[in-house]
Amino acid sequence: MLQKKTVTPEKALEKIEALCAKSERCTDEVRRKLITWGIPSETREEIIESLQRRRFIDDTRFAKAYVRDKWQFNHWGRRKIMAGLASKHIIGEIARTAIEEEIDANAYYEKLCSLAINRLRRYGDIGYEQGTKALRILVAAGYETTLAARAIREAATAISTENAEDE
Repeated sequence: MLQKKTVTPEKALEKIEALCAKSERCTDEVRRKLITWGIPSETREEIIESLQRRRFIDDTRFAKAYVRDKWQFNHWGRRKIMAGLASKHIIGEIARTAIEEEIDANAYYEKLCSLAINRLRRYGDIGYEQGTKALRILVAAGYETTLAARAIREAATAISTENAEDE
């Protein structure tokens, strides 16, 4: 049977500093990593405090980077981003502030409309069933139901108008 390899606190600090220097990490990720390395809880908290003091980890900075990445690259909605932050134990004011600062409301709705148009165009016909499918997909991506429904209605109207002009 394989035994877990434990890491000394000094080596753990060195490895975590290198990890944090490569990309943003939150306190929860660092804590989990230290637990897997078998670092005792008192030492673990000392390491985390040291990293926070020296700004290797900063949950506010992490939250902003997380929101920016998930919004720009994955096209997630605010609800899914909030759930992702909550899974990393970043909740409350830090999460709300990060979303407010990193996602412009107008750009958010424009992206939602663009996603709705793209989704409806894939289906060809635009009817109740296609609209419902598109709505489910957008809600699963974290967009608010009322906004997604409005975007789908606008997208269906825009596509219908385009089709009428082409004829």
